[in-house]
Amino acid sequence: SSPAPTRAPTTTAVVLQPPIPPPPPAPTVTEERIAVDCRGQPDGATVLAVLRQAQVLPSWATATAQLGPLCAGDWQYTELRVPGREPLLVVTQGTPPDLALVAAGTDVCTARVRAVAPAGIRSRACDAPSSETSAPVR
Repeated sequence: SSPAPTRAPTTTAVVLQPPIPPPPPAPTVTEERIAVDCRGQPDGATVLAVLRQAQVLPSWATATAQLGPLCAGDWQYTELRVPGREPLLVVTQGTPPDLALVAAGTDVCTARVRAVAPAGIRSRACDAPSSETSAPVR
């Protein structure tokens, strides 16, 4: 009897790819070094409601969020446009519906903001000029 034909061994090449690293996480409201968009928690209407409740802004006054709210930790920074007036800067703390007014006006770099606010809010409230500073007022 004749020997069975031998087959050449088959080889399978395995190419190892390095794992693709996941993308860096998007900033979240827990990020405290920088102030990031609050993504609607709170929104501008909620900040306006806090101002009206604190009687900083009368119920008849119109105002719109020009910048923000921006969040860092559980603090928020918002710049509001009030027709015929300088921008109204607002610092709040907490989460809706328990948002508390910390400071409102043309200068919100108060002792409390300097001492307690996260770095992202401090830099907005104390270091960054208002977005209206260089624009002419009409």
